[in-house]
Amino acid sequence: MKKILFFASISLLFLHCKKQHELDNLAEDNDYQTFGLKDRVCKINQSITILSDNNFSIEDKNAIYIFSSKGYLITDSIFDNQKKIIEVNNYENLKLPLTKKQFLNSNDFVLSETIYDSLKNISNFRKTTSKNQIIEEQRNTFSDDLIIREDYYIAGKNSPKKTIKYFRHGSLLKSKVIYSDTKTVLDSIVYDYFDYKINKESHYNHFGDLINSINYAYNGDNYSEITYFNSLGEIENIEKFEYNKNNQLTYKNTFSNFDKSVNEEINTYNENSKIEKIETKLNYQIITNTNFIYNDKTDLEKVIFENYSNKENFEKKVAYTYDDKGNWLTKEVSINKVPTYKVTREITYCTK
Repeated sequence: MKKILFFASISLLFLHCKKQHELDNLAEDNDYQTFGLKDRVCKINQSITILSDNNFSIEDKNAIYIFSSKGYLITDSIFDNQKKIIEVNNYENLKLPLTKKQFLNSNDFVLSETIYDSLKNISNFRKTTSKNQIIEEQRNTFSDDLIIREDYYIAGKNSPKKTIKYFRHGSLLKSKVIYSDTKTVLDSIVYDYFDYKINKESHYNHFGDLINSINYAYNGDNYSEITYFNSLGEIENIEKFEYNKNNQLTYKNTFSNFDKSVNEEINTYNENSKIEKIETKLNYQIITNTNFIYNDKTDLEKVIFENYSNKENFEKKVAYTYDDKGNWLTKEVSINKVPTYKVTREITYCTK
């Protein structure tokens, strides 16, 4: 009987340990799709190798990305070319704003720190010198989880250099007033609503005179038209928008009343909802054309940019290697057929 109880206890302990080490269920809105990741990834250590100097910007970063067991990005650390950490971002999850952003100097001293709440508000911002002297600071005041006041301070001043007060009716922002350090009004914005969406905002100077106004029209939750007026109520610009069934912008038309010009942007997406072509026009003549080509794993393989106004065209090509999960491990980028930089990733998968 004692042997049976002993083995039963061992079995229960084993099951308990197994349950403790099982991964959490993957969240439906996890961040793997944003990063194009397959399988359960816990960490990515990414490094950049420069292959040749050129004038094109490098989109990728030396970074470490950490994911939760549910698949949310919870922190990323950005490094300079000397592998010294320069920025740290903490997230609640990628679908919400940062919870904390820090910029550091070469000695890991926090030069600036921004703290956010879950409603996309900045709770606090502080910028300091390496000797911990405050250069700038933003202190916010909340009511019912909504921001009602922002105070901006600079070095050597105990009173705010600038204050912004928000006046609300319930959750609706009715107006915003900006004050100087002498508490005089610098300018203000008044908001009007229709069906809980802002349909007009009016900007006033410190005398209370109208500077300009903006009217908004909607298609669902997306803008369908934005009209800009001057102080006399005359139209300056009109922007019109169109979207596909996935709420992706397919067309934007901007009319300027100043010179009667028309700017257009036409976006085309592929069956995977990735951008395939961006075409811009001025007065109905094509100015630029950008084509995006993807490989069979839906990773971006080539970008071809054509500028018809100045003939400054370029081509970007990307070559990948993959692991057995289908995640890329190396990415070599070439600009105009010249190898420019290489990205290497070490991927750590979560284990049960």
